[in-house]
Amino acid sequence: MFREIGDKEFDVLQETGLELAEPLIILHKSRDRKWFFVQTRNYRGWVRSKDIALAERKDLFDYIERKEFLMVTGDRVFTQPNPYERDISMKEMVMGTRVPVIDSKVETVDGQSTNGNFVIELPCKRKGEMDTKPALISMREDVSLGYIPYTVNNIIKQAFKFLWHRYGWGDGFSGIDCSGLVMRVFKTFGITLPRNTWQQERCPGKTVEIKGEESLKTVLPGSALYMPGHVAIYLGEADSRNYIIHAFHGYFDGLRFIKVNEVAVTTVDLMRSDGKRFVDCFTKAIAFTF
Repeated sequence: MFREIGDKEFDVLQETGLELAEPLIILHKSRDRKWFFVQTRNYRGWVRSKDIALAERKDLFDYIERKEFLMVTGDRVFTQPNPYERDISMKEMVMGTRVPVIDSKVETVDGQSTNGNFVIELPCKRKGEMDTKPALISMREDVSLGYIPYTVNNIIKQAFKFLWHRYGWGDGFSGIDCSGLVMRVFKTFGITLPRNTWQQERCPGKTVEIKGEESLKTVLPGSALYMPGHVAIYLGEADSRNYIIHAFHGYFDGLRFIKVNEVAVTTVDLMRSDGKRFVDCFTKAIAFTF
């Protein structure tokens, strides 16, 4: 459903995507059982039932609360190809996905040596029920055993892994939107943020009220900058100009609206479609804390 004819960018029925191995609760089922209405950590919505595996409460929590886990720190990674088990072969996992690690004493998985690989326990579906299988992720992939250190340098490095990614409202087009980018970056440090900008803006942290560009002098690089309906990550000042990285739809050049639809680095004086500069619309900066 779109606001305008021909507008394919903003499906108003699409709100967010789900990660592989993301836990949820089923609240309701459609009459044809093709859709489940679910509650996740940060959202409610309809999901295709074919994408969900049912699990007992104890089995689910035993899985998601495993102390030894692999954190996806790249924009997206894939499990190793597996000609014997298609449901664990080349499975995509996005930044912030967390999966349990299996004892490294395992020597092979479906004929492939575990040397140079992490062995993970990957959830799959058998006759509607949750099952798990050992799968391999190459050590060349951008992953970490546990969370990565929470530093300004790492915040910016993580954000730049999305540079030039396609903008996707609610994770549409396998892309990423502004609040999704911020949520995924901070999840790699163990900081779980809400999905939407107005909710993220209420999270704890070192807060600076933004009233024009002068206010940015007290903002720590790596902080999230909020305005109504949008968020960016502050990079700092260079050559007397302030820079941000963000996923955004486009900007106004004074004569027309220029579509961008990707993650890019821009100055804060970029103009919005209403003719106002971004920096004049930012209201708050937050350096998140645990």
